[in-house]
Amino acid sequence: MARHRFTESLKFAWRGILFALRTERNMVIHCVGAGLAILACILLKVSRTEWLIICLTAALVLVMEIMNTAIEVLVDYLSRERRAHPKVIKDLAAGAVLTATGISIIVGGTIFIPKIIALFH
Repeated sequence: MARHRFTESLKFAWRGILFALRTERNMVIHCVGAGLAILACILLKVSRTEWLIICLTAALVLVMEIMNTAIEVLVDYLSRERRAHPKVIKDLAAGAVLTATGISIIVGGTIFIPKIIALFH
């Protein structure tokens, strides 16, 4: 019984990820960015610690984008029912994604730029 629940949970989680990929252009952009960061980690031979930091920041952005999508869907649903003011809620969720993205750019730049410069010297 527990195995069935676990596999069902995985199925639901994958459906959520696929929904975000199908409906949110930014999710696709963030996935491409994460893929490029991983490729850069491989090509630039980053340390294990740098690899983990890049993976964590990329995951943070992807998780925030999925949460943003969930919040937007929920707010759209509730605002039809209760005439709530959804703009602030959606802006806050989008701001969380932007913050995570900014942090990942800073982290990536801090790790990758010196390595790229070293390639040309």
